[in-house]
Amino acid sequence: MKKVAHIFKSLSAGGIEKWLTDVAKVNDDNKLFQMDFLLQSTDEGFFEPIVKSTSTEIYKLNLKKGYFKYLLDLYNHFKNHKYDVVHSHVHHFSGLIMLVAFLAGVKIRVTHSHNDKREEYKKVSFLKKVYFSICKMLILILSNRNIAVSDNAAKSLFPYSLNKVVILPCGLKLDIENKNISKKDSDEEIIIGHIGSFSPQKNHKFICELARDLDARFPGLYKFHLVGQGRLYTEIQSIISSLRLEHCVKLLGLRNDVKSLIMNEFDIVILPSFHEGLAMVALETQYYGKPLIVSDKLSKQHTFSNYIEYASINDTSVFIEKIINNKGASRKDIENCRKYLDNSSMSVNNNIAQLSSIYN
Repeated sequence: MKKVAHIFKSLSAGGIEKWLTDVAKVNDDNKLFQMDFLLQSTDEGFFEPIVKSTSTEIYKLNLKKGYFKYLLDLYNHFKNHKYDVVHSHVHHFSGLIMLVAFLAGVKIRVTHSHNDKREEYKKVSFLKKVYFSICKMLILILSNRNIAVSDNAAKSLFPYSLNKVVILPCGLKLDIENKNISKKDSDEEIIIGHIGSFSPQKNHKFICELARDLDARFPGLYKFHLVGQGRLYTEIQSIISSLRLEHCVKLLGLRNDVKSLIMNEFDIVILPSFHEGLAMVALETQYYGKPLIVSDKLSKQHTFSNYIEYASINDTSVFIEKIINNKGASRKDIENCRKYLDNSSMSVNNNIAQLSSIYN
């Protein structure tokens, strides 16, 4: 049984964290790997209690103490625990992880790209761009397994070795109760849901503008429920207040009942992000049978059903038209989507089988 170390920031609420938590749970059933999670933060994470109930060990090496101290601690940890595989999920910083793993004698060194950050990184300083270039070269030279969640995520981190990248979408441990799909009466309020961290990438300002414009056209009909937390949370609260949207925009914070919210509360889910690698909320929403409207900046690899639509985020008009003209999803379409996903690489069980192949 191979001993695998996964390197990432924390077990806070997020797509990578959710996927790795599901991997830990399913690995307990399959017993394919001996897994450790090496976290860069000492904070208690949202998914930490779940992971602690599995056989996966959690180690916290505090990055806030400085890069040199962190990398030295990481080197010593690798040497002491004698891992067969080091699997890094920290984008450009993975270059430094690969260097430390190489120096520590780890034979299988995996870099995993979970996001497409090309547009975001065009705006950084010259020194930051030099750092990114160095990290990409370290990955090119020292990483002997490269994984990306989508074509765009591969182009973001592995521009010089695209022919060597394995596309592995992060799946989820999905299941449903056998419930009938019920339609609301035409005069009932419509709940539009969004799930994501309050960060620039997720474009919450656009959601506020969308709520303002929809409420102006259809007073009281559309309500927005936003799940998540993050560094922009207070700023978005202020925008909601300044636009006087408290009656139609509700902040739900972090939730452990996202599945129930999607299935039982939300009528439509939106994802107006500036960029994504492969958004796991898109997978969940379609599997659980709710219409999804996403930014046209996202890869078409988010399409798992015929009830996902892509819309411009240049202004709110296209999103509004798709919302008001949305007809929902039929039972047959939902069943076809679930059948497809259950048998695709989007299943976490299939993910683990692929990981086993990659590691070997």
